[in-house]
Amino acid sequence: MKLKNFMYRGVHGWCPEDVWNLDVYLARVIAESIKYLEKHTISYPNGMTFKQWKKILNQISKDIRIKEIDEEFYTLKNQRKAYKKQQEALKLFVTYFNTLWD
Repeated sequence: MKLKNFMYRGVHGWCPEDVWNLDVYLARVIAESIKYLEKHTISYPNGMTFKQWKKILNQISKDIRIKEIDEEFYTLKNQRKAYKKQQEALKLFVTYFNTLWD
């Protein structure tokens, strides 16, 4: 099944298994892609500095994913905090969507 998914993903960019938890899959892809962009970009949007742009990219890549928290530390408070950070990262992602290029 893994080889089949690998080949399907190579042709289509996704596979049926990715859809089982599409939010988690997309958050991972976005986080990793934005992290790469942050490290390799040489440009930034008009109206901000390169440093400001890198900070925004860092925030998106760091907070768009809600990482699994060890059950010992997993509380409703931590969950709400992570969700709030994710919502802020998603707003930044949407705001700067058309400037995500190098």
